[in-house]
Amino acid sequence: MKIAAVQMKISHTNPKINMGKVENYIKQAAKQKVDVIVFPEDMLTGAIFGDHSKLLSKKEFCNFFQNLAKQYHLDIVPGTYTEKIGDKFYNTTHYIDYQGKVLATYHKINLYLCERGQATAGKKVAVFKTRFGQAGLAICWDITSPEILRAMAKQGVEIVYCPSYWWKEIAKTGLKLNNQAEEIKVDAICQARTFENNLTFVYANAAGAMKDRGNETDTLIGHSQIITPILGRVAFANHNRETMLVREVDLKLNKEAEKNYLHRGDIDRLKNILK
Repeated sequence: MKIAAVQMKISHTNPKINMGKVENYIKQAAKQKVDVIVFPEDMLTGAIFGDHSKLLSKKEFCNFFQNLAKQYHLDIVPGTYTEKIGDKFYNTTHYIDYQGKVLATYHKINLYLCERGQATAGKKVAVFKTRFGQAGLAICWDITSPEILRAMAKQGVEIVYCPSYWWKEIAKTGLKLNNQAEEIKVDAICQARTFENNLTFVYANAAGAMKDRGNETDTLIGHSQIITPILGRVAFANHNRETMLVREVDLKLNKEAEKNYLHRGDIDRLKNILK
């Protein structure tokens, strides 16, 4: 299967501008016969930081991507958006197949610190069947919790798609000690989650820099990547500029790695020991 991971600069609170860029990336991907394209977190509105006047409706968000999926005949992981359900707000992503069908909906479980007063954490991992095999969804800070991907691996997931909005200033005072602190962390985590679970991992982060509501700068780290067992990183943006990574991957490598290392086979064995 051929995958595209889009590292896109987001125009804050300008969905129309972002929608135009999204369609251009999808057009490029379709020309390259991509099967699945993945976009960054918050990629239509930018991070709204609890400003619910900037919300897109689920219908508006999904319809936009469903139409593109059908028009260009590819599967889409459409980044994320803030979804209102009742009186609660969730950081939500979907998996939309080439026929425009929503195969999965996922609410971010491991919210980042600044999200915890503004959104509600999800309670279930997203594991679902696609035409390419069993897939899972994660969002940004989720990957700092090994348990989330471990739960997916236990359910037979072969590939995990992860939209992200990860910026340098998360490190706070740590930046004075190491200006690359977040880049190093993300690179290490993405590879660790791949190898410890014998799965393929697709990480699509935002690009450039944005101002938040307090006029503070979010400098996105980029570092989008596609990683497979055994081969490691097969596509990598070692920068925070706009780009689209395209790579053919073979999910059979997951099974080959499991035969070699038995990481998945150890899940239950170690669970009984490490209570």
